[in-house]
Amino acid sequence: MDIPQEPKYAKISGTGTDPVEVVAVVADRSIRVMSYVVCSAQAVTVTFKSATTALTGDMNSGDLEGNLASTIASGFNQLGQFQTAKGEALNIVGGGSGYGGHLTYIEV
Repeated sequence: MDIPQEPKYAKISGTGTDPVEVVAVVADRSIRVMSYVVCSAQAVTVTFKSATTALTGDMNSGDLEGNLASTIASGFNQLGQFQTAKGEALNIVGGGSGYGGHLTYIEV
């Protein structure tokens, strides 16, 4: 019987359109994201990447009915939402305003 792996946690914080490293490279391992939350004060678009390769499409938080705070979130998925290639960092690229959040991941 496999013993479940302890999850790890990382914060997300970025502004502008430059890539931000969320989880550094782990030699010979992939980073599997189990859940995430990204918030911003204004509409923002973010994309998670394995180094420079997109793992998600552009996710737009929108600005629904004049609300200033916007959120992009996933539920927890025990199989994972997505994962990097082995030996590649998990990055996020944003567009629009500053953003922040957190994610839960395991190394596989």
